[in-house]
Amino acid sequence: MPFGSLDMPVDNAPPAACRLRAPRSTDRHRLALLLAGVAPRYPGFGDWFDRRFDDVLLGREYGVVALVGTDPVGLALQADKGAGRRKLSTLFVHPACRGRCIGRSLMRATIVGWHRDGIEAARVTVPADDAATIAFFRASGFAPTILLPDRYGPGRSEAVLTWTPESPVPDRGGAARPQESFSSIPA
Repeated sequence: MPFGSLDMPVDNAPPAACRLRAPRSTDRHRLALLLAGVAPRYPGFGDWFDRRFDDVLLGREYGVVALVGTDPVGLALQADKGAGRRKLSTLFVHPACRGRCIGRSLMRATIVGWHRDGIEAARVTVPADDAATIAFFRASGFAPTILLPDRYGPGRSEAVLTWTPESPVPDRGGAARPQESFSSIPA
């Protein structure tokens, strides 16, 4: 069971204000609304989300929801990719709730699960022009791997970043990574 009864306060947030837990079937509609802003960037996002969410509920994939009160404000979804590998397919925090360590708490819960489950490597893809998100993942222990030019159409390239167990688990201040760049990695 990936996160099962996970129900914990978020770093740097009052426990009554925000907590993390496993997704529930009753969350589907509100999580779809939460992610509506990213849907236009990815072709077929609605169908993809429905499949991923079904897989999480069936225990084939993994998820963590961040809540303020009863409202979902963040979500992390990941999928097994075989032989000790995972893909972090979604890590999103509502823009109005950013800067409260909710994303870092979602990432930390995910990484703690990877350590517990013996994951050897995890990958995430990020729009290559999104420097803030790339910096977030680098502070969470991910290193640049490769650039996928025009992945979602002309000018919509994706950066791939990889985490390994040697990467530090981020604390409240994040984990520093040496300066690396995608330009030094052959495409």
